[in-house]
Amino acid sequence: MGKKQFVYILSAILLFVAVAWCAFRRCTNNEHYLSALPGDVIALSRIHVDELVKAHEDAPSILTGLFIHNFSNKTGIDYSAPVYAFMDAERMLGLVGAVSDASALQSFLAKNNFKISSEEGFYKASWSYLHLVFDEEKFLCIMKPSSSDTDIEGYMTAAMLRSEQVPSSLQSAIDTLNSPLAFAAFANALPESVSKPMEVILPKGTSLEDIALTSSLSLRANEIQMEGKVSSDNSEINKLLDRMDATFRPVGAYHSLDTNIPSIASAIHLNVEGKDFLQFARSIPDVRLALLALNMCIDADMMISSVKGHVSIFNTKEPLGKGNTVLSASLDNTDFLRNINNWDDNLTSGSIGYEKISDSEFKIDALEKNFWFRVQDKALYIASHNPTDALNPTMDTHVETTQNRMVMQVKLDGVEKKMIPPLQEYFKQYKSILLQFVDSRHINIQIQ
Repeated sequence: MGKKQFVYILSAILLFVAVAWCAFRRCTNNEHYLSALPGDVIALSRIHVDELVKAHEDAPSILTGLFIHNFSNKTGIDYSAPVYAFMDAERMLGLVGAVSDASALQSFLAKNNFKISSEEGFYKASWSYLHLVFDEEKFLCIMKPSSSDTDIEGYMTAAMLRSEQVPSSLQSAIDTLNSPLAFAAFANALPESVSKPMEVILPKGTSLEDIALTSSLSLRANEIQMEGKVSSDNSEINKLLDRMDATFRPVGAYHSLDTNIPSIASAIHLNVEGKDFLQFARSIPDVRLALLALNMCIDADMMISSVKGHVSIFNTKEPLGKGNTVLSASLDNTDFLRNINNWDDNLTSGSIGYEKISDSEFKIDALEKNFWFRVQDKALYIASHNPTDALNPTMDTHVETTQNRMVMQVKLDGVEKKMIPPLQEYFKQYKSILLQFVDSRHINIQIQ
C-alpha cells in the first residue's frame, strides 16, 4: 500500500469516526433534554425555531407569544435543537429545550425580572405563573394555572433528574412528520367544543385517549393552518371510523357562519341518507337507548329514516334563543307525521312527556329537558327552546360548497382570555376555528 493511499484511508476513517461521534453526541444530548418531558403528556408540539424563522417572516412575533424570544445566543437557549411544547394530564402547559449557555440564560432571565436561585444542582427561576428550571444542558418551563394543586417544585425536580425519556406514542408520531412545526395529541386534549361531540359517539369501553391526532402546522400573520390525521390502535375506534365513512356523504352546499355577526356560536354540517344514518345511530349505545325511549312515544326511527340530504346543528347565543341548539335536516318525506294524533296514547310512563302543538309541531320532555320539533317547507327542525321564539339561524350565514364529509365551525369570541398572558396577545386576533373532515381519518383545520 502506497503512502498516499494510506493517508487517504486513514483520513476517511478519521472522518467517519468524527461524523459518528458528532451524531452520537447530538443523539445523546437530544435524549438527555427530552428526558425532562413529563410521562403523562396528552399533547406535544415540536418547534424547529431556526427553521421556522427562516420559513416565516412573522414567526418571531408568533413565537414571542410562546415564550421563545430573541433568536440569538443571548438567551442561552440552543435553537439549533427543537423546542418541545406540551400539555400534561392536568392541562398544564410547558416547554422543554436544549441549553447552549446556562450563564447567558441566567442573565437573560434576570433582565426579564425572574427571581433566580440555585439548588440541587439546578438553576430555578420564577415569575408570576411561569416556573423554569435548567442546568448546563436542558431547561424545563412550566406555566402553572392558579387552580392547579401540583407541587411544582417536586414536579420539575423529578423531571430534571430523569436520566431517560419516558416512552411516548405522541413523540413517535411527531418523529414521522417533516415540518418545522409539528403537533400530536390525544383527543382528550382538544377543546371541549370539539371533544364533547366526539365523546358521545365513542364505542363502549373506549375513550378519547384512544384517538390520536397528528398534524403539520403552517403559521401566517393572521391564520394557522393544520393538515391533520386521525388514528387509533383500538379496533373498535377504527370500526367506528369506517362506519362514519360509509354514512357521511360529501356535504355540498352549506351555510358558513359570518364571524362578524355574534348570534351563532358554532355549527356542524353533514349530508346523510336517513336510513344509513339510523343504522349508524343505533350502533352508538347511548343513542340507541335514547331512540328506544323516544320510539315509545313518537315514530323516531321513521323520522330519522325520512332525512335525506343536508343536516346542520347550530348553537346560538344570547340574545337569540337563550343559548338555543337548533338542528335542521332536509326531508325526503313527512310520513312520520301520519300518526301524530295518536302519539300521546303511546306514553306508558312519566319519564317522557309529549305535547302536540299543531299538525306539524310538537314538544317532547325527556331527560329533564324540553325539545321542540317542527316540520316546515320539507325540513325538520329540532330545538332545545321553542323554535318559534328563535330566529332562523341561517340569517347569519352565507352559502359555501365543499366535498368534505363534515364541516365544523366554532367561534372563538374571547377564548384568549382563558389563556395565559403570553398567549393572549397573539390569539386575540383569531375569530373562529374551521374543521373540515376530508374523511373520518383526515382533517384540515384553519384558525382565522
